[in-house]
Amino acid sequence: MDKDKEKMRIAVLSFTRAGSEKNRALCRMLDEQGHRIFCWMPERFRSGEGSGVLTCESAKVALEELFSVVDALIFIGACGIAVRLIAPFLVSKLTDPAVLVMDEQGQFVIPLLSGHVGGANALATELAQWMNGTVVVTTATDVCGKPAVDVFANEHDLAILPQEKDLIKQLSSRVLADEPIGALVEPDCGFLIGEDVSLAPFEKTLHLLPRNLIVGIGCKRGMSETALETFVKEQLRTCGKSAYQIYAIASISLKQDEKGLLELARKLGTRFWTFPAEELEKQQGMFHDSDFVRDQVGVGNVCERAAMAAAKKAGFADEKMRFEEICRLAKVSDSGMTLAVVSI
Repeated sequence: MDKDKEKMRIAVLSFTRAGSEKNRALCRMLDEQGHRIFCWMPERFRSGEGSGVLTCESAKVALEELFSVVDALIFIGACGIAVRLIAPFLVSKLTDPAVLVMDEQGQFVIPLLSGHVGGANALATELAQWMNGTVVVTTATDVCGKPAVDVFANEHDLAILPQEKDLIKQLSSRVLADEPIGALVEPDCGFLIGEDVSLAPFEKTLHLLPRNLIVGIGCKRGMSETALETFVKEQLRTCGKSAYQIYAIASISLKQDEKGLLELARKLGTRFWTFPAEELEKQQGMFHDSDFVRDQVGVGNVCERAAMAAAKKAGFADEKMRFEEICRLAKVSDSGMTLAVVSI
């Protein structure tokens, strides 16, 4: 346990002889770390009335005294015993103590209640390390490696209003589903992550646009950056997007030195990727191919196929996806330029 961490009030309860031996060892370790310890075990396993040893006749009576005043409860025994004992005392995920269960051999430590707000997950991890055991975390966000708003609040000393605690679950559900959530702070100057630049929650709002577009481009040799920029911006405007949302501009390898495309990518601060005709030909989907284009460059379509190839390279699409599944804007032509857009 980290001695620099805030000290806690921790109760440890056991029910068998082996569990009580583990109880004593755990309480000694926690006491050495500076935590306030309460220890309960059946009377027949008590060896003296040391500091922190409770003389209550039953675990239920001990919990009546402890549940509302300790930071954490550690049960050494079966999960079923712990569940039945704590059930009558549960009030709210914002106020209930952390509840952990470990087996009497110290092989597994399971955060059972208040994993985030109460810190059960973090405490279980530390205890498992101390005993060379395994922590068994079942909280969905932790298992999936996703951020949790109640963890963020804890880490930054932010309070959650009791009347809004149900929103924790809603926010976590959206995070787990890879859906967007918002975050704002109160000062008059701040930033907003999102596509809608008309939203200005602060007096001075910095808009951070997600780069979630791939733009495939085909063009005649020598096309100017100005013409390409005007074309791209006008087409993106029709679908409510900004050119600064472009993650990458994509084209065929024959265009890898095309000055206009290189200048456009530099001006927008984005990537410029090119792909050989053979790779473009392998892309899956319904494309607007042209025999004329095929005769010129070796593949029937550049902009759509390049956009799809780049989407896979960027991780926007997997190998099984088809172009039409992520297409934002299909092939558009103007004055020797063609454009296609895919998005996430």
